[in-house]
Amino acid sequence: MSTTTKLAGAIATSIVLLSTSGPSGAAAPTPPPIEAFGKLPHIQNVEISPDGKRTAFVVGTDQGRFVMVDDGKAVMSQPLGGGKDARQGKVQRLEWADDDHLLVTVGDNEELLTGYRYELSYVAVIVPSKHSGFWVFEHKAGPLKSVFGHAGFARKNGHLYGYFPGQAEEYGRSTNHIDLYQVDLDTNETHAVAIGETLNSDWLVGPDGTILAFSDYDNKRQSWQLYAASPRELLAQDKNPYDSAAIEGQGRTPGAIVYDMPTEDGGIAFFERGLAKDAKPQRLFGDKLVATLVFDRITGLLEGVETAGDYPELTYFDPVKQARWTDAKKALGNLSARLVSNDDAFSHLIVFSEGEGDSGTYWQIDFSGSAGKAEPLGYAYPDIPPEAVGPRTVFDYKAQDSLKLHGILTLPPGREAKNLPVIVMPHGGPLSRDDLAFDWLSAAFASRGYAVVQPNFRGSSGYGHAFAQAGFGEWGKKMQTDVSDAMQALAAKGVVDPKRACTVGWSYGGYAALAGVTVQQGLYRCAVSVAGVSDLKAMLLEEAGRNEENSPEVRYWKDMMGARRLGETALRDVSPAKLADRADAPVLLIHAKDDTIVPIEQSLVMQRALKSAGKPVEFIQIDSGGHSMSREANRVATLKAAIAFVEKYDPPN
Repeated sequence: MSTTTKLAGAIATSIVLLSTSGPSGAAAPTPPPIEAFGKLPHIQNVEISPDGKRTAFVVGTDQGRFVMVDDGKAVMSQPLGGGKDARQGKVQRLEWADDDHLLVTVGDNEELLTGYRYELSYVAVIVPSKHSGFWVFEHKAGPLKSVFGHAGFARKNGHLYGYFPGQAEEYGRSTNHIDLYQVDLDTNETHAVAIGETLNSDWLVGPDGTILAFSDYDNKRQSWQLYAASPRELLAQDKNPYDSAAIEGQGRTPGAIVYDMPTEDGGIAFFERGLAKDAKPQRLFGDKLVATLVFDRITGLLEGVETAGDYPELTYFDPVKQARWTDAKKALGNLSARLVSNDDAFSHLIVFSEGEGDSGTYWQIDFSGSAGKAEPLGYAYPDIPPEAVGPRTVFDYKAQDSLKLHGILTLPPGREAKNLPVIVMPHGGPLSRDDLAFDWLSAAFASRGYAVVQPNFRGSSGYGHAFAQAGFGEWGKKMQTDVSDAMQALAAKGVVDPKRACTVGWSYGGYAALAGVTVQQGLYRCAVSVAGVSDLKAMLLEEAGRNEENSPEVRYWKDMMGARRLGETALRDVSPAKLADRADAPVLLIHAKDDTIVPIEQSLVMQRALKSAGKPVEFIQIDSGGHSMSREANRVATLKAAIAFVEKYDPPN
């Protein structure tokens, strides 16, 4: 891996702060070009070093995407993609191992010997003081250089190590188990320190390099076990079909660990316990819906929790940290804020704000003085001015069976919320949700004059297990009517005009968009499906080929789609490709050729079925990139095509 300290002028000048002025007024503004919304965030993944002296982030420019490290005196850049030693995928994470070792995790799409493509993760180590770096496992024997998680950091004998699970190789071929490797973060010297038993093995390593705990999942028995590593003692076990139990990290004190397990009602509970065989587990956080656990970067100890909601709520166990986080939010006034990074002293915080009039701003908040001082650090979408980001609010409604639901409504900037043309945009997953955070896709359509409705239908996450479980077997049924019920509720209030409606969705949302004009009828003028599912039985066969018939993934999707309870033949009745002759509106299909989540064949079979039925259909193939369209050119092309298609069949004015 090469690094460089010479920044091109275009890169240097791109990291310029913009005005933070608020919305400009009541008149509808001239919208920014579509490219402004389709571009990847200009700045993202901002991380401050433990001593607070260096800030790392990913920046996008006309010259490509770079990992930047700024120490206040000079800026070092590492290009992403384009070189023989650079990965082409998206940056999943930046993480400081200490003040001078930055880890960059990159997701890349690759085809393995099985013939299937998979999204794999690779880790680069950058050492700013030496202007050097390398890829973890680049010298490991065998074909797979990808990592399968991260078990911790440790400093011992004057060396800093990272611990990474990786697939073992013998005689140049991958084996059927994951091993744990110790990697010297200066020399890249690598060797195995623990041998796994299956492809589901996982470990937790303490700050001194001691392996604290080990877990595994037996797919045939559908059983998960958690062990103390030395001596090996069984600490917890669980039988479940979906492999949902996991080691989370260390507990609040040394010698304790945190893990999660399914509850009797199928939810997820978090437990903390010591490593002794007779230690008693203590449940953490009660019935709160946990989004993320927060661990200290150096000690690895649990220090806080972020709970789920329209905006996650962060709570620290340390009252000093909690008070500073409360003050940091106050420093930003009415802006909704999320903590993304902090130094070890908790005196320098990186906070991200977003919402109405704010497409995403990174702030540095300094508590080294007597009070917190907030200064803007950079902007996610600098070409989207505040007045182009319309109001985004929560609305409540009821499903046809009276289930209480809520969704997100984005209004076009500067327009009265009355009788608006509408885009119904169900989210992907389906075990996911929409919230009040800035969303580039809905914001783009809103900027063109549409109200955008994003329903959190049954089966969505963030509302408890019972709500998520209510979606099992409801593809094309109650999950589908939950989506259209959201539009009807807003139409009853006069906010949207149901006669001027299109539906747009990505992944599961793409399925719901297709189902909206086949399983359902008479609702939409057009439908746009990006990377959507169209044939449920074929999708299950794909999962079985990729992950084996009796894998946790296949078991989950069979239950989620209803195949196990209703039978696979019932999937035909809710598969848009099998109902193409019922399509009552034009359809646009967009799909990446290398999609590893939903294969492109799902859109191709829908295209063939619609053409055979004599229905209007357009198809756009994206020749590179994966399911999430993480490359900028692909995202811009997708957005331009989707908006042009909707404006053709459902003009906003």
